[in-house]
Amino acid sequence: QEHGHDPGAASTAPMESWLRGTVSLLDGEDTELRRAAAAVLGALKPKHDGVVAALGKALANPDPRLRRLCLDAIAGIGGIDAFEAVAGLLGEDGEVGRTAAEVLTAMGSGVLGRLKRRFDTATPLARRRILSIATHLGGADGIGLILKSLESGHAQQVLELGERLAAELAQTKGRDRTRLVSEIERFLDSDSAR
Repeated sequence: QEHGHDPGAASTAPMESWLRGTVSLLDGEDTELRRAAAAVLGALKPKHDGVVAALGKALANPDPRLRRLCLDAIAGIGGIDAFEAVAGLLGEDGEVGRTAAEVLTAMGSGVLGRLKRRFDTATPLARRRILSIATHLGGADGIGLILKSLESGHAQQVLELGERLAAELAQTKGRDRTRLVSEIERFLDSDSAR
């Protein structure tokens, strides 16, 4: 790092003209140009705050190919700026919904708190994908989200989660394991008190 600058961080400086032009194509009328712009941004992975925001906005378009290209670009660029747009796709059938889950997983454990707030109002398919993300990301927040689902009484998902929870716990060591066991015990104690 040089003078406190993170070289991997997104830039907030004004966009260069070529980048501004490419991003503007995402809002255009021509579907092929929109797809091409998303593909170029995905290939070049420009680290600029405005790029991820524009890709997130383009996810509102109903074209599944454009959405997939935007999701791929967001995954490659990184950043949590498009969280809301990506999370909104978790309930969609098929490739778009699966890819949205993969992108959110790639965003890292910082998404778990936001997903936890969405869980109760999510569709059954979106809830399954949220739980899959929690399982992949693990840790105390992931386990907490899984326990929340158990508490919510989503019976069909409880059996799948029991196996995932056991696998996660088996892989967790040291203080993290102690913290997770305590969280599980608190959940079980509160459940038996009902």
